[in-house]
Amino acid sequence: LAASRDAEAERARVENAAKDVAATREELEGRAAELEARVAEAEAARLASAEEARLAHTEMEKISTRERAVAETEVSLKRREEALAVRERLVAETETRVADAETRVADAKADAEHATANANAKTEALSRKQELVEKAEAAVAVAEREARAYAARAAEDRREAADARAAAEK
Repeated sequence: LAASRDAEAERARVENAAKDVAATREELEGRAAELEARVAEAEAARLASAEEARLAHTEMEKISTRERAVAETEVSLKRREEALAVRERLVAETETRVADAETRVADAKADAEHATANANAKTEALSRKQELVEKAEAAVAVAEREARAYAARAAEDRREAADARAAAEK
C-alpha cells in the first residue's frame, strides 16, 4: 500500500512537471514568435544595427537551448512515467499475490479447523471405545472372580461329598 501511495505521489509530481514543461514551452514559443516577428521587422526595415541582430541571435540561441532543455525534460518525464507504470504494475502484482496468499491462508485455516473437528470426533469415539473396553475388562474380572469362587465352592463341595462318602463307608 505504501508503494501504491508512493506511485500516486510520483504520478502527481510527473503530471505537475509535465504541466510546467507545457507552460514553459508555450512561453518560449510565444517569445520565439515575438522574436521572429522582431527579426522580420528588422529585415523589412533593413535596420543596419548589428547590435540588434546580435541580440536577436543571442535570444534565438537561448530559445534553442531552452527548447533542447524542454525536449530533454520531456524525455525524462516520459522515462519517469514509464517507470511509474512499471511500479504500478508491480504494486498490482504484489496486491494480487497478497490476495492469493490470504486466500491460501484462509483455505489452510478452514482445512485445519476441519481436521481438528475430525480429530476431536475420532478422539471422542476412541474415548467411548476405551470406556467400553474398560467396562468389558471389569466385567471379565468380575466373571473370573465369580468363576474362581464357584470353582472353589465346587471343590469344597466335592471334598465334603468325598468326606461324607468316606465316613459312610466306614
